[in-house]
Amino acid sequence: MSEFNFADRYAEAGLAPGGAIIMAREAPAGRILQDLKAPRIFDLVGLYFGHSGLDLNWFRDEFAKEDPAFSLINNRRECTVLAAAILGGAISRGESVAILAVVTASTSGKREVTEAGWLLETAQEALLREAVVSRQPAVIEAEVNIPAAAKLAEEISAQAANDWPNLITNLGKVRAEAQAATKSVAAQVSTTLDAIRSQLALSREETQMLWWLFGEHSRTLKRHFSTLAPGAVAIFSGIELGDLTTASVFGPIAAPAMLERMLRLTKEKVKKQNLGTSLSSISSTEFQALKTFGRDQPSRIFPIMTAIELARTNQRAWREAFEKATDLNPSIEFNPIELATQVYYEHLLGRIL
Repeated sequence: MSEFNFADRYAEAGLAPGGAIIMAREAPAGRILQDLKAPRIFDLVGLYFGHSGLDLNWFRDEFAKEDPAFSLINNRRECTVLAAAILGGAISRGESVAILAVVTASTSGKREVTEAGWLLETAQEALLREAVVSRQPAVIEAEVNIPAAAKLAEEISAQAANDWPNLITNLGKVRAEAQAATKSVAAQVSTTLDAIRSQLALSREETQMLWWLFGEHSRTLKRHFSTLAPGAVAIFSGIELGDLTTASVFGPIAAPAMLERMLRLTKEKVKKQNLGTSLSSISSTEFQALKTFGRDQPSRIFPIMTAIELARTNQRAWREAFEKATDLNPSIEFNPIELATQVYYEHLLGRIL
């Protein structure tokens, strides 16, 4: 499959496996891409970012069908390149889970990768592109075109008197023509209504977001955002804007600007803050009010949501569990807009699973 550009990807990684090996990789990669669901997307994202403890036997077995000597250990660097190439293929097709998972697992670019650095940039570009494309207004046809009638009228007019067999035949043709016309009109009306419904849903989503921006109050806490610390605003605004993203998968391209506006309401101005400090600015009561998607999702794909859930359970002893679950230091630093945007995209990913 030419869409993978294996030769170029191998060259970028400084690998030169030869044409025979490249050809042996295309078929299994194509099969994986053809049947790529969320759990395997998460596995590939984990492989790309070097996550430990992954069960990748399915990945090895697929490539071993063409190359019995294929090994996850001996081919470690190549496996990363292959995972990136497959994810790149999914992203090029607009696969929303792949796009968001690569973005969220990067943790605002704080996770470093050893190979295929192009993938994260590709995912970020795809996210912005799809956010714009999904909001482009559809063409709504105001007129319904009724199919032109066949020459049935002429046949009926030319029919001889008392020609009952032909009359019965022509009545069947009238019925078939009427049914075809009804189906055509119904299909046109349905297409128009779907386009209108989509536009109304997007308009409602945008209106809700604008009222939220105008109100400057947390929908969760029923308080003005100026009463919260920057870390708390980042987390609550990210989740609340995610809740308001009801009609689109990636939200508006201006979502980070909306979050930044809410962050400007805070009285305390900080450039960077570690995650522990941000979470400690949220009280126990406020933690209980937060709406997240629980712990069912992979922690390394949802690092901040994982931190929130762990801190909700035990605000004093969450750090060790967080580091073990995500391979991230709880002292990792974010500027407020990075944290808010990370929370937002994790929330969006959780909604579509």
